[in-house]
Amino acid sequence: METNTEIDYKAVAERYRERLNDLYGEIETWLEGEQYRFTRGEMNLEQQNIGKYIAPTLTITNVETRELIAELKPGGALVIAAEGRVDIIGDIDSDYLLYLVPDSGIDVDVSTKVGNAPETTETKRWSVFRGFQHKGWYFTEVRRLARVKPINKELFIDILAEVSYDESLAGA
Repeated sequence: METNTEIDYKAVAERYRERLNDLYGEIETWLEGEQYRFTRGEMNLEQQNIGKYIAPTLTITNVETRELIAELKPGGALVIAAEGRVDIIGDIDSDYLLYLVPDSGIDVDVSTKVGNAPETTETKRWSVFRGFQHKGWYFTEVRRLARVKPINKELFIDILAEVSYDESLAGA
């Protein structure tokens, strides 16, 4: 298990930027030929341990109406139980995706004492989310049950339809 002194936080921020850029590239491919325009940008983030860093953003607009459909804004490279978060912000609601890896989770110290034996404590990794086996971007479908689904074109369009009113999404 890594300790804070073993983590290269600059590498964490760079890996997060790469994962966001890969996601944005996928989204642009999924919606290619549709009536959307994509604008990439950057925003400043500051997180404990990492410090200040720049992360990419993506804005999706309707080509015909020029109205904003959604903004994808980084939520951070270090989030509880995940290795990154991106917020999807529309004009009526917002949601988010998490970057999960199979060994992501929360370290929990578990103490046991049996009879007169000395108490033992070990650290175990508790996975907060269920339903994933591969690293990647996931949508938390049912937050109370902690189920996640890997992001794909159909699911992303469903999310867009939830966060933003746009006629182009009605028949998608």
